Amino acid sequence: MAGQGTASLDDEEAVGLGGVELIRAAMRKAGGPAFGQDRAVIHGDFSASNLVLGDHISVIDWETATWDDPLLDIGMALVSIAPIGTRYDPVRASAFLSGYRESGEDNGMQDQDLLDAIEHAALILAFHRYNRHHLRFPDPSKQNLYKEAVNFAESLGIS
Repeated sequence: MAGQGTASLDDEEAVGLGGVELIRAAMRKAGGPAFGQDRAVIHGDFSASNLVLGDHISVIDWETATWDDPLLDIGMALVSIAPIGTRYDPVRASAFLSGYRESGEDNGMQDQDLLDAIEHAALILAFHRYNRHHLRFPDPSKQNLYKEAVNFAESLGIS
């Protein structure tokens, strides 16, 4: 979202915006995801914390499953494994993606499609964290967690 010559949510446009307004501004700035046209049943929260490893790999926690672009699950996975702190780490992302591409399931995924999917996933996570820790189960000690996901999205450098 933020890159050279672009405004970030920390700039003047964000002054006076509360948490929900910040996330809405980020979503407007991001626009709709422009990635692939394919739709399928996706997990919706695909991350290492939802994998059970043993003789085989099981994916658990399907309550956010939906009909959507499969790249959203790739974006969610990268949001969970590609940050260092709150910054996107392209080296970690590259290691994951090289295995994904070797599987033959990438369907010609373009780098920009991937960045759009990662940003979209990060902003979904930001909204979820804001909603959970401000509205549903208010917890002052966790009320800034959503900002980590917004900062991660900004570190992608998408304008």
